[in-house]
Amino acid sequence: MKKILVATVAGLGLFTTQASAIVGVVDIELGAGIWSPAISGDVAYGATPAAMDLDKNLGLEADSNSYMYMRFDHFIPVIPNLRIEMQNYSASGTGTATGDFGGVTFGADTTTDITLNQTDYTLYWGIPGLNLLTAGILDVEVGLNVKQLEGEIALESVAGSQTADFSVPLPMVYGAVLVDLPVIPVGLEVSLKQVSVGDSKVSDTKAKVDVALPLPIPLVTLSLEAGVKQQTIEITDDLVDDLNVKIDNSGMFFGANVKF
Repeated sequence: MKKILVATVAGLGLFTTQASAIVGVVDIELGAGIWSPAISGDVAYGATPAAMDLDKNLGLEADSNSYMYMRFDHFIPVIPNLRIEMQNYSASGTGTATGDFGGVTFGADTTTDITLNQTDYTLYWGIPGLNLLTAGILDVEVGLNVKQLEGEIALESVAGSQTADFSVPLPMVYGAVLVDLPVIPVGLEVSLKQVSVGDSKVSDTKAKVDVALPLPIPLVTLSLEAGVKQQTIEITDDLVDDLNVKIDNSGMFFGANVKF
């Protein structure tokens, strides 16, 4: 029995030591929340399309959309860090659409549903030594991002129904500034992701603050986060055949994250 107890204690000690070493080598952050944007823009689809205003013609209102992300930071300068972010996005409304959309002529009350689900994969590097030189206050990140955009725009009325769908991978540049305020448990972050392909443009701009909660959990920090996110998606027929769409979204987001 003594041997079993000794082996168990030794095993738990080894596991704790290894876990502490992993946490010391790789910083992991997991977060999730809700984004509630206002939507504007227009859409046209087909060989002889009519531009339809998302607000005035289609009556679209964006729903509260969920997001989640994971980031993995390590100490090896040559190898990039990794961030994965998933954004579920939908908007719906009823309005009076007038004109051709994908070969169907609309001219009556029309129900519209839009989904723009996105997954971002970001490889990034911090500026070497900057965090150390600023006593842990400042970090600047630069890197490359690939946004997988899965979209669908569906119109339906008594005249018929039509759907434009697309799946587009978009390489983007990424940059961010992160500030950990001294003395108080507050962090600030401003980031930008952007790409232009011909006349098509996509950009994500975000500013957020997170506040750490005073929880007595070793090696774990739980924080609440809030901020503003603005996204512009402009896709033309040089990227997706017969589709021209511009969507501007801007609004507050609220969530929580855990770091260990």
